[in-house]
Amino acid sequence: MRFWFVHSGDVSLHNQIVTQVSLGILSGDLAAGERLPSIRSLAQRFNIHPNTVSAGYRQLERESWVEFRRGSGVFVRDTAPRNIAGIRPTLHLDKLIANLIQAASAADMTRDELRARILGHLDAAPPARLLLIESDVELRRIVLQELHESIKLPSGFTIGFTDLPRPGDTKAIVAMTAQLPGSLVLVLPSKAEALRSVLPPEVAMLILQVRSIPQLLAPWLPAPHNALVGVASRWPPFLSFAKIMLVAAGFEADALLLRDASLYGWTSGLNQARTVICDSHTATVLPASIPRIRFNLLAEQSVTELQQMVRASLDGKLDCDTPETVTTKDSGQRAAVQTQQHETNSGHQNSWLRPSAANSGLAYRN
Repeated sequence: MRFWFVHSGDVSLHNQIVTQVSLGILSGDLAAGERLPSIRSLAQRFNIHPNTVSAGYRQLERESWVEFRRGSGVFVRDTAPRNIAGIRPTLHLDKLIANLIQAASAADMTRDELRARILGHLDAAPPARLLLIESDVELRRIVLQELHESIKLPSGFTIGFTDLPRPGDTKAIVAMTAQLPGSLVLVLPSKAEALRSVLPPEVAMLILQVRSIPQLLAPWLPAPHNALVGVASRWPPFLSFAKIMLVAAGFEADALLLRDASLYGWTSGLNQARTVICDSHTATVLPASIPRIRFNLLAEQSVTELQQMVRASLDGKLDCDTPETVTTKDSGQRAAVQTQQHETNSGHQNSWLRPSAANSGLAYRN
């Protein structure tokens, strides 16, 4: 994984470390079990005090992102939800079955128990809706926006949502469980482990992977000196993550206009920015005259898998082709740029605003 650090003091190095590693884990840039750079090597490479690196790693450990292994180093935590067979589908049926049998054996499940579970799933009615389990209202708004845009649903197939209940909240767990029949459960990586702890064991879930931040930023670097750039979202973590990552990548902190899109007058001053970086929902309410770089949260792979699962639930009876996309490669990763988010001939266009064809999921529109 590529790291960026800036020593300007606008964003602490501690926060830059924690943010980049945690986002790297969420996007899959850092895989479960992968070893992080040692404290000494990271400190020497980027001229950071070792105590700062150590403090960042310790915070990541407290937040269950990583684990310290005595004598070996710091590793991405191998969380349980990532290893539960059936969470993510595969195109190779034989491999899927082999993985399922192996996981069942590791969990001390007998073949009779496994057979009963499989038959139970086969006998159950196929899902008729997607159910996103997410308690953060603004994050949920973003994910639902992208699901509605990217997944073509057959007639009668809907998208719903519910809150993630806290462990021990019996009333909330019962309310969630009542919505599970006929639903394909969706969850973001940061909530997968918490959901698995309250989800009935026979219910599978699909973890919606997020895009790689470094891969997304790469086409827009190096950052232009003193370019006025807006960042807009109703979701507070989007604003804070964007600031940390942009400053670390070389953008001037004083040249970033952060706007909470839930507040009155949030567009004030954005027409002076060279462009505005925003989430997929904010992009739909940003005035058309303002150029924007839309950040799509969901990884293309998850969108493709989800579309395949919708098809599979219908036994191939309906044509559920995905909306037209342009697929490119950048550093070995696939990405999609929605074709409706295209460049137009306008005075706002600038050479910096037009990345290479390997755009990696940032959609620019003027």
